[in-house]
Amino acid sequence: MTAERVGESRPEIDRLLHETFGHVSLRPGQGEALDSILSGSNALVVMPTGSGKSLLYQLPAMTGTGLTLVVSPLIALMKDQVDELQRKGIPAASLNSSLSRDEQMDLISRCEAGDFRLLYVAPERFRDGAFVQMVRRVHATRMVVDEAHCISQWGHDFRPDYLRLKQAREALGSPQLVALTATATLAVQEDIIASLGLEEGEVDRHVHGFSRPNLRLSVRTASRREDKDGVVRELVRSTSGPGIIYTGTRKDAEDVASLLRAIEPTTVAYHAGMDPESRSAAQEAFLSGRARVVVATNAFGMGIDKHDVRFVIHYNYPGSVEAYYQEVGRAGRDGEDAWCTLLYAPADRSLREFFIDIGNPGRDQVESVYDALWAIPDNPVLLTYAEIAARCGGGVKDGHVAKAVSLLARADFIAAYSAEPRVAITLREPGAIVLSRLRGSVQRRVLEGLASFVDVEVPGRYEAGLARLCAAAGLDDDQVRRALAAMHAEGVIEYEPPFRGRGIMKTVTERVPFHDVPIDWRRIALLRRSEEQKLEQMESFIHTRGCRFEFILRYFGETAEHVCGKCDRCAERETGAGESVIESRPDIAMPVLVCMQSTRMTLGKNKIVEVVTGSRNARLLELRLDKNPAYGLVGAGKEQVGRVIDSLVGEGYLSVIHKDRMPMLALTARGRAAAASIEIEDFERRERHTAARGRRAGSGAQAETGISTGARSGGRGRPPKESMDESEIRLQALRCVEELPYQLGVTKIAAVLAGTRSSWTAGEIQELSTFASVQATQARVREVLGTMVAEGLLVRDESSLRPVISLSKQGKLILDQKSTE
Repeated sequence: MTAERVGESRPEIDRLLHETFGHVSLRPGQGEALDSILSGSNALVVMPTGSGKSLLYQLPAMTGTGLTLVVSPLIALMKDQVDELQRKGIPAASLNSSLSRDEQMDLISRCEAGDFRLLYVAPERFRDGAFVQMVRRVHATRMVVDEAHCISQWGHDFRPDYLRLKQAREALGSPQLVALTATATLAVQEDIIASLGLEEGEVDRHVHGFSRPNLRLSVRTASRREDKDGVVRELVRSTSGPGIIYTGTRKDAEDVASLLRAIEPTTVAYHAGMDPESRSAAQEAFLSGRARVVVATNAFGMGIDKHDVRFVIHYNYPGSVEAYYQEVGRAGRDGEDAWCTLLYAPADRSLREFFIDIGNPGRDQVESVYDALWAIPDNPVLLTYAEIAARCGGGVKDGHVAKAVSLLARADFIAAYSAEPRVAITLREPGAIVLSRLRGSVQRRVLEGLASFVDVEVPGRYEAGLARLCAAAGLDDDQVRRALAAMHAEGVIEYEPPFRGRGIMKTVTERVPFHDVPIDWRRIALLRRSEEQKLEQMESFIHTRGCRFEFILRYFGETAEHVCGKCDRCAERETGAGESVIESRPDIAMPVLVCMQSTRMTLGKNKIVEVVTGSRNARLLELRLDKNPAYGLVGAGKEQVGRVIDSLVGEGYLSVIHKDRMPMLALTARGRAAAASIEIEDFERRERHTAARGRRAGSGAQAETGISTGARSGGRGRPPKESMDESEIRLQALRCVEELPYQLGVTKIAAVLAGTRSSWTAGEIQELSTFASVQATQARVREVLGTMVAEGLLVRDESSLRPVISLSKQGKLILDQKSTE
């Protein structure tokens, strides 16, 4: 369509927008994308959840000619959209696997006749070549790919069936293509375009709408579970209106929902472990307003269109910025203010790393699943993933099995087995006797239904299709299951319920060597790294000191400069709050960073607390951690030190890593930079007897504070000097490095030469001939040492966590010459 035609269609667009869809005007960004689509251009539209992407193809479908074919990933979502369109009087239909072949053919014929403007199909339908040929008859003028990030291997919800869309579009005559997604980074956007068979110049790209000024984003540190529970209760009490609380696990969803029912009785839980009926009931209760709060895993939300959600709380942080923004995007769709609070606990990272591990099993784990499946003679294999994992030995969880099954299915070695659920009923007595013992008409109808195709007068075990039994009894699925369970509980029959797992059909009957199974391990490694990078980006968002919306806009490639003025970071700048923990508690934060910088060991939080508070724990002394320069520098209580460490993690100075399944701490790049700027002498604490002696001698102020004020009196009883020749400092430095019992870094060598009395020097260090041999400030000594490194007299070893200094051959030669003079 030309620009002129676009202009002509705008009055009709405005009329439909107002009269059919009930909107006064388009939202920012919609107009530009709509013009592009109306002109006939291919388009990639990246706009967040709730920004009105569906209108971008529904409006053109109503104003143009021909059929718009919409590829959508979920049958339930398609049904909701089609039902809503039909309520608005828009001719739309969905074509899915629940329809028989005759019903599908009839639907296609009606599309050919022009009865529908929009036809929704699932991507899985394009596996069927006959289906593609059938759809060719409708002459689609536009192909819409909803949730387009699913086609990208870098997307957070990659689905192999989307990869067939390139060939499907070509088979349909290459109609105009419109790809829509709420979550796509620049890399994902480029992958979507390439995977759909288009060049960059063939696609108009529209990225807009990520600025949602009514969403108030904030992050609150809550390290312990009781802290999180307290914040959740506070927010639910203080915020009116409906809200969603996202948790990382099903158990947390149940536990938090139970906790909240004491203050909000209508709270419901929602997760994939619930049966479909319970999930549906929970969702309907929330959408209808009968439940004010839903506590859910990320299984909740797809297709949810509730405009008045006033708050979204993340009990655990998600694994990517995409997932986070999609979930908070379900708040405030009515344009009114909504509060989005993420509760951050450093230990939550282990949960995200667990999910990454589960989703990316190693070669050994997949091979173990493969061996377990082929060791089972049955085909299909009717075992749950947990039961298969139990046959694999240690190191394989049911989540690993799920991913391994997916990889083996992609290699065409197995396929999902779907058949009518079957029940097994064992009668110990003839049917007439059993019938006389039954209670209620429903139980009798079930037995009579079974008798219509089984001779129940002969005791024994009988298998029956559940659907057939329901039809014969004239009851629904739930009624039959409950009746059979009750009969079993009463001892009248023995009942084996239908298999609830996912059946697996082995399509390769003979086991082949695992190394011949075509699995792209390189791609799996790349995907794992991609997920790890996304996790790092999520943590960067949590720790950012700038506007949170500005971070999100940059992440998704929206170039408009934006400072929201409402997020927690903007509010901190406005009020002057938000002081860094290093600024607010330098007396604790800086010694912690010094402690981390000065050890080669991997330490946990409790061990760091013990070091900086001067614990005499036997294990700490055994590890010689009392020699750490930060040992005993902090006089605060252990709980207070622990909270400061949590803040250092929260602000990105420390990160949580896992070693032997134990959470440990490590300096981040930001932490290393902060630690490098710290002058250790600023935090030296004299031994108590030294301080007491100093106070008696009249130098109490310096001894009391432990803060260095410049040149100290020299050791060994030497009088202080205002300065010392650089050549003498150099010579003493060479001698010091040679006689040290173990290697040290520049800062510590300077401290030794200047005669520091910090506790880590007690013993053998203070017995060195070069201890306190230089009368100069430590800053001056470090400057000289740096020059010696640059000249090659000393060598800095950067390979260790803490760079250390050793003599070079040239330095050793100079020292030998001085010794012989």
